[in-house]
Amino acid sequence: KYEELINQNSGKVLKIEKWGLLNFKRKIKSYTKGHFLHIKLQAQKETLDEIKSKTKLDNNILRFLTVKYKNLDLKKKYFEKNKN
Repeated sequence: KYEELINQNSGKVLKIEKWGLLNFKRKIKSYTKGHFLHIKLQAQKETLDEIKSKTKLDNNILRFLTVKYKNLDLKKKYFEKNKN
């Protein structure tokens, strides 16, 4: 649903990493685990503002973080399972 929102507002999704179900350091609204997504995108400020307003209203999203990068590393996978 957010990928469509980004594409409709002249943004571009570069990469989506599904990190899976992970434990929280502390409880958040009585939850101890949650699904984590890492979305790398290219968008204008208006698109980011629209995403922020939608995520604040979405009850399925407990927390979100937006970070601005000059150069994105699209090759590195942060939570890749080791084959060893």
